[in-house]
Amino acid sequence: LIKEQWFLKMEPLAKKALEALEAEEIIFYPAGRKNILVQYLKNIRDWNLSRQIPWGIPIPAFQNVDDPNDWIFNENVDEKTIVIDGKTYQREEDTFDTWFSSGQWPFITTDALKEGSDLSRFFPTELMETGTDLLDRWIARMIMLSLHVTGKVPFKNVYLHGMVLDEHSQKMSKSKGNVINPMELVAEYGSDALRLGLIASRSPGQNQAFSVDRVIAGRNFCNKLWNIA
Repeated sequence: LIKEQWFLKMEPLAKKALEALEAEEIIFYPAGRKNILVQYLKNIRDWNLSRQIPWGIPIPAFQNVDDPNDWIFNENVDEKTIVIDGKTYQREEDTFDTWFSSGQWPFITTDALKEGSDLSRFFPTELMETGTDLLDRWIARMIMLSLHVTGKVPFKNVYLHGMVLDEHSQKMSKSKGNVINPMELVAEYGSDALRLGLIASRSPGQNQAFSVDRVIAGRNFCNKLWNIA
């Protein structure tokens, strides 16, 4: 159904992120992914933050039950209604988009906003490693939100690994039924063989189809190392 939504104005956030990228405050592996992120930030649109789902972080906004145009900010999101200055306000039922919550991960998990916190020394962190498919929806948002809230980039290096695809170069999905159970391969060929089969001949940020033949080749290589030793 068409209904009113909450949006976040992105241009001011993207501007700070672009300045940080142009100043080489963050190094990307592979380097070309930086240009993709720059183009995304330059063409960014306002972000719809609200989701109509029952579970999630509540939006801290309350609406006057007698005046639909009267909204207030309040952190008492565990209450459905609150009374302020004799007026009754009802909590917004929508929850935040998961990526808005995840975008705050670097400075929330390190307690970077709490002065003297033991974990704050880990912000900014040295390296962020994640899948190449999360460049825009997570990496970009962590950079923008961290700069906005703390004035610092959340990490100094970003290493993007490729996706492990099935033998037909399709993304593995439980709904598709094309997921491979790694424990079955470990039982048959060994864990070292599986590791080699996954990482051999791979480059940062490049998706690659998975083949059991690579695991077998990994096992044979491990056997050669064992015999040499």
